[in-house]
Amino acid sequence: MQIVLLNEYFLLTLLGYIAWCDITKRKIYNKSVILLFFAVFFEKFFSHQKIELNKYFEELLYFLIFFFIFLVFYFLKWMAAGDVKLGAVLAFFFGVQDFFVVWLISIALALGYVALVKIAYMAGWEVLRQKLTFKDVGKKYVPYGALLCFASMFFILKMEDIL
Repeated sequence: MQIVLLNEYFLLTLLGYIAWCDITKRKIYNKSVILLFFAVFFEKFFSHQKIELNKYFEELLYFLIFFFIFLVFYFLKWMAAGDVKLGAVLAFFFGVQDFFVVWLISIALALGYVALVKIAYMAGWEVLRQKLTFKDVGKKYVPYGALLCFASMFFILKMEDIL
């Protein structure tokens, strides 16, 4: 997948902003996800690539499939609503094969995050553990949307041979 350079920087900046909001405010704003959707839309239709209508509908189908898969995760309380919407838009952007890789990277990051929290707990680093789990606000929390953004940013940079 070749990304238009200007849009690539916009996508990376927007993903970074979404990650920052998820980490600091524990929220992924709908405006950010909608803006990401339109950035992806413009990337797909106004890039220098030949537009294939069948591929577009196939990727929209992936958007819906992953939205409903993640919606199940939401009802199981494994994901928050913002993570569901973000994941669906990223599935639309990457397509199923590339998104599966991004999803696996984000799961690995989440496992590493949980391991870090566990190490902090076992080592008695209460301040670090509270900061990592946001326990000081009354609820344990893993910023999965941010991890999904970081995995996407890594994949975009690796795909464009910037890393």
